[in-house]
Amino acid sequence: MSRMLTAALCLLLMGCREEAADDKPIDGYREAELTDVSIGTVGRYSARIVIPPGHTREEVAATLEHAAWSIQQRTDAGAVNVFAYRPQDPIRGPFTIGRTVYAPDGDWTQPSSGAPKRFVTDLNELYFNPPKQLRTAGDTVVLADTLLDYVVVSDAFSEWGDAHVVARPKNGSRALIVDGESRAIGAYELVRYRVRLLGRGNEQTGWVFDSDTHSLR
Repeated sequence: MSRMLTAALCLLLMGCREEAADDKPIDGYREAELTDVSIGTVGRYSARIVIPPGHTREEVAATLEHAAWSIQQRTDAGAVNVFAYRPQDPIRGPFTIGRTVYAPDGDWTQPSSGAPKRFVTDLNELYFNPPKQLRTAGDTVVLADTLLDYVVVSDAFSEWGDAHVVARPKNGSRALIVDGESRAIGAYELVRYRVRLLGRGNEQTGWVFDSDTHSLR
């Protein structure tokens, strides 16, 4: 990537600069994983950190950049990539808070270019949105899909294809909330509930989408 193109991309992202952000890093953030992904003799490191909730964009950016800078200082790496996650998120997936690259011209792919190192920081709005309030276990809800005349009930949180469908109750059926779970999908929060179907004799249980659950009137 040319330096002119890199500079243009920097302007489109949250920040591209040689110095770390002025704000102090967040107390309580932790480095969860550090991986050596060097190219030959040129050091590259990728890290995953966990940041507690309730902080500003400036604080998060400062924490990401501090983490990247401190890793570079102790490893003498040509490039460092840091991904940040919320405490409840698995660190193997896409970042749920933000990412910082600290590399020559902010380009992770050019760790040995010799250009001045710059920070490129990108944040996920999911972290800064109000937290989703889940329904309470034991609540009775009405099931209804906005497009179909039935609701798909599956046997797993992350599966809802035909092979995993355990029931298709008609719209208007009632169910009891057993528990709920929220997972980050990019900048989107996927909420699913495990429910017990009522009035069906065998009390089947399974997972439904948040949008398919409605409060009793």
